[in-house]
Amino acid sequence: MENEIEIVLEIPDVVNSGEAMFSMAMDSELSVTLSYEEFLIAGNNQGLISLASLFMGLAQDGVPDGTSIRLTDKNGLSKGSLDLMIIKKE
Repeated sequence: MENEIEIVLEIPDVVNSGEAMFSMAMDSELSVTLSYEEFLIAGNNQGLISLASLFMGLAQDGVPDGTSIRLTDKNGLSKGSLDLMIIKKE
């Protein structure tokens, strides 16, 4: 295909010593807002790739149900963003 691109996604080991761990790329931009009755997640390429990596990390076998990652404007989201909680469930 002409328009194919390849992205290599590093999937983090999100659980270390029973605690959820994560990191966002240095140049990532990611925001969560509420617009009318919809949540809007917006980000640049690095922010969206980092978010995809977090989802893939939580989806791995061996990550216990109930493991959660909370993103805030102090640890990965843009200033003024709503908090984003991602939880693995059965």
